[in-house]
Amino acid sequence: VLKLLYALASTEFASVEQHQPWINRGPTRLCGARPEDAQRAVDKWYPRALDTFGKSQSRFSDLAVAYGIRRWGNAELREMYRQDIDAQILDLGLAVPPANRGRRVL
Repeated sequence: VLKLLYALASTEFASVEQHQPWINRGPTRLCGARPEDAQRAVDKWYPRALDTFGKSQSRFSDLAVAYGIRRWGNAELREMYRQDIDAQILDLGLAVPPANRGRRVL
């Protein structure tokens, strides 16, 4: 659970100082969590982490790839992240939430 929560937290809040206390404290509080508590945390943070990659159809993202500034667009990066994090969620015996549930940035 800790590995997953650190991955989710560091992805979303790594550069935001105001959230640093949560990154340091949150996973520690969940060490003794029951599986349903861990699943609830995954259900909450999974869509937020996916939203950090931006819109799938982003003009900036497409231009950045076209000009060689970036290797992959937002959709490709999100899919790479999903492949990695979904495997970790499943390894913990938790369910992977639907990819579009709770999303704000599509």
